[in-house]
Amino acid sequence: MPKFFDQKELLQRKEDKRLSVECPRSYEQMDVLELLEGTKVEKLPDWANKAPGTAVPRKIRIFLASSSELREDRDAFELYFRQKNDGHLKRGFYPEIVRWENFLDAMSDTRSQDEYNKDIRTCEIFVCLCFTKCGKFTKEEFAIAHQQFKSSGRPFIYTFFKHAPINTGTAVEEDLKSMWAFQAELRELEHFYTDYDSVEHLKRQFNDQLEKMLEQIWA
Repeated sequence: MPKFFDQKELLQRKEDKRLSVECPRSYEQMDVLELLEGTKVEKLPDWANKAPGTAVPRKIRIFLASSSELREDRDAFELYFRQKNDGHLKRGFYPEIVRWENFLDAMSDTRSQDEYNKDIRTCEIFVCLCFTKCGKFTKEEFAIAHQQFKSSGRPFIYTFFKHAPINTGTAVEEDLKSMWAFQAELRELEHFYTDYDSVEHLKRQFNDQLEKMLEQIWA
């Protein structure tokens, strides 16, 4: 009596590149592609010869913007997500943190900021960090990201404001005004920013958002 194989199981084996299956009656190795397609394949397709897990991961570029005062927060943010990439790669993703420090300080036909802005337009996610000020370049980067989002739906935009004590003796009034003005602009755009108390708090909050996107958008 012939053995009938479950089609779903055969399709799963094909997806996993396991192209033979043992017949439980005759113990012979059966060709999965032949069982599915009804014809014997003399030569396996190129994709079948690739080892499982060698597929190119889906790169997700995350542009990280902030003023120089949050350099330590940017460093910790990047390190954290680099360390998590072993787990992401197993799931077929590679989140890449893009920041202005990573660009080469080479001579360019345009100003460096134009190069950063060009990269923002190709990223999937834009993350903006602010503390006591919002510099003109950070505002420009946000404007580029927002404009690109309105036209194409990308990048997804996240803004985080650090909520921590400041030294009022060294605080610069113009800096604080720039930060408050940026918050007012975000409210006018109906963009909801998020506060964070520490770098650990920032990492947890963004990681939660990234996990949701990996599961719901790029799954």
